[in-house]
Amino acid sequence: MAKKKIETTLITDDFTGEEISGGAVEVSLSYKGKTYNLDLSEKSATALDDAITPFIANAEPEPAKGTTAPIRSASDLDAAAVREWARINNIPANPRGRLSKSLTNAYRMAPENR
Repeated sequence: MAKKKIETTLITDDFTGEEISGGAVEVSLSYKGKTYNLDLSEKSATALDDAITPFIANAEPEPAKGTTAPIRSASDLDAAAVREWARINNIPANPRGRLSKSLTNAYRMAPENR
């Protein structure tokens, strides 16, 4: 009789400890000089996105090693799209005029806008 060895890898959500069915979201983040890697369910990844967005709204992303970040102004964004995104996400935005730096940073950092 032929035998076949089958290995199964179970991935658990590093936040909830629950087994992840389907695909895991791999997250890498840095805080206070340390880098952390997490495997999260879609639900936990969304919770992390929701929690961290207000903090990174005013942050400057660090360019990848060996590259320089292009200087981007708010003028390269579609102001109407940014305001609509802010409205959908319950983020205050002036209906006219210049977009704030914190709003444009939050818009750029949102996963759906990368």
